[in-house]
Amino acid sequence: MTLDTVEELFGRRLYTLRTSRGFTRSELGTRVDETESTISGWERGLNPPPLPLVRRLEAVLSVYPNYLVVTPDDLTDEELVDYRKRS
Repeated sequence: MTLDTVEELFGRRLYTLRTSRGFTRSELGTRVDETESTISGWERGLNPPPLPLVRRLEAVLSVYPNYLVVTPDDLTDEELVDYRKRS
């Protein structure tokens, strides 16, 4: 499966963490002061949160800092080429 954007990779990581921790979107949203629809958008790769909010998500989900911060280094060669074409 090829990811189209860095935002999509962030969203997939967030979804995987949220579900593995047993949170609903609503529960996670409550813990970081955001709405369920905002969480859903992030998981779909839409409008990712600002870095301070990413840090709160990482703390709530008990992952090391930068786990959710996705960089081009996290992409395969094919995904990186696609990402650079879109940037």
